Amino acid sequence: MTRVVFVIFFCATLMSKWSYVVGNSGDNCTRVVPDDKINGICQRKYIRGPSELATLRGCKVIEGSLQMSLLTANTTDVYRDFSFPDLREITGYLLLFSSSKIITLKHFFPNLAVIRGQELIETNSLVIHQVSNIYY
Repeated sequence: MTRVVFVIFFCATLMSKWSYVVGNSGDNCTRVVPDDKINGICQRKYIRGPSELATLRGCKVIEGSLQMSLLTANTTDVYRDFSFPDLREITGYLLLFSSSKIITLKHFFPNLAVIRGQELIETNSLVIHQVSNIYY
């Protein structure tokens, strides 16, 4: 247990231009390539609120999965300013979870053409859960 805690602390202190995560075995750090906004290649994204949506700007391809959760607001107008027309491909899955004011994904991702499903949630590459007002 002490070794795992040390590795997590060590990995957290290495954050600079590169991101580090604890490996599967818990005994080493794995380097994760940062986003390449010049070429539009972004790594997996975990969007946990409206303030983090801007991290998708400039992404053409997300290598990995995109998880969007807790996108709640008092009004749908909050999301009117967010559109990501550059995004064309997600190599993993797209998860939209517990986002009450999202009405459609057509405005968010007007040019999204492919969700490859190289990573899946069970057998699904698109999962929309606890989103009450969405239409397709």
